[in-house]
Amino acid sequence: MEKWKRHYLMAMGASLVLFLVALLVVRPWSGLLMFIMLVVAAALPLVAVIMANKPGEEYNAELDAEEEEQARRRQRNV
Repeated sequence: MEKWKRHYLMAMGASLVLFLVALLVVRPWSGLLMFIMLVVAAALPLVAVIMANKPGEEYNAELDAEEEEQARRRQRNV
């Protein structure tokens, strides 16, 4: 499995766990802690999407190769 998929699934799993624990376990003891956990659980999917869509090393390597090819073409034309 690709690294970004693994990180995405871990973040989404953590979000689900936080949501369930906040509602089922923490709620009877602390409303403030439950609220904080729910806010974090709601923010994690956004972070997961940003992490999944971030260009990785493969993308940077492709850009470097394209830039080198363009530089070679410019040198040939001069």
